[in-house]
Amino acid sequence: FHSFDSPAITMSDTAPMTELIEVTAPMDLKEGYNFDAQGSDGSISPVAVPLPGGVIVGKVIPVPFQSGVQLAPVGRWRYGLFECWSTCCSPLCCMAFWCNPCQLGQVMTRLNLNWAANPTTRAQALKAFTVMFVIAVLRLVLGGPISVVTIIFLLVVRTKTRAYLRSKYEIPRGCCGPLHDCCTICWCSCCATIQMARHTHDEKLYPSAGCTPNGLKIGAPEIPEDSSMVALATPIGTANVV
Repeated sequence: FHSFDSPAITMSDTAPMTELIEVTAPMDLKEGYNFDAQGSDGSISPVAVPLPGGVIVGKVIPVPFQSGVQLAPVGRWRYGLFECWSTCCSPLCCMAFWCNPCQLGQVMTRLNLNWAANPTTRAQALKAFTVMFVIAVLRLVLGGPISVVTIIFLLVVRTKTRAYLRSKYEIPRGCCGPLHDCCTICWCSCCATIQMARHTHDEKLYPSAGCTPNGLKIGAPEIPEDSSMVALATPIGTANVV
């Protein structure tokens, strides 16, 4: 299971219809333990162990489930590389074209990568956006040799981030084989970062925000660390939960 520590999700201003589901505990869990469960419609929602004293492995527990958090696609990109034009005039597009390193830092934060695009803790990943912002400012203000160094650094980090995301979601390489990620970043870095940002979160459900560490509005859910570890839930009814 994946711990879910981000702020509460607000799906609408009205009381949502919430599904009642049964989840089988794969391990001993304490009361109040938060994890992700997959509903009958394929969506993901955070749920918590409601029983006093927790549960033991194998026990079936009923929990309320609010659908709507969609898994990122596996085996394919959510949007094609050149479908970025559909985001014109949005914060997503503006960030990619005017401060691309910052958007890269937002994607890295979502994927729990540090400033060097290596897997890390959540606390370290939250610093990626700040580091990329500082790099963008240094390149703009100082120029010269610093600009050359930052360009090379960003090429490496963008390539590593894209390769990590592809590996995570089992997305095959393109026509350039091992050089596919590097070539994509070299020739179309803006489109590539938009594609990565849209893959983890569909902006139709979770609108982008320009200057937050993960590029999302407050309350947007984190992506599941590993979709194979999400609990499969059995629906047993619905309830209107205020």
